[in-house]
Amino acid sequence: MYSPIEEVLLDPWYRGRVVVAGDAAHATAPHLTQGAAMAVEDAVVLARLLASGVPAAMVGSRFMALRRERCTFVQQTSRRILLAEMATDLDPVRQRLDRIRELPARTAAIDAVLGERAW
Repeated sequence: MYSPIEEVLLDPWYRGRVVVAGDAAHATAPHLTQGAAMAVEDAVVLARLLASGVPAAMVGSRFMALRRERCTFVQQTSRRILLAEMATDLDPVRQRLDRIRELPARTAAIDAVLGERAW
């Protein structure tokens, strides 16, 4: 059972000298567990841009140009995994659950036959 998952791909990720990063700019489904990693990557790219002397007014557009393709790839890949999991055939899962539900009755039957020797 899945709750609704919202992806975010803000456009643009900046306004003037303000840049948003991580989930605020490009939130993704959790199926690749890349949320925190993507935020760290964003921070590294921003730090390098700021250290390189790029004019502050250009940092946002350069940052987005450097990061957008990878972030889009991660979003699309995570979405594919999510959709594949949702489309999984549930019959094998139901069969396993049925076997698990039968365990108490089977255990009781074994105990009845073996009595105290069961241990």
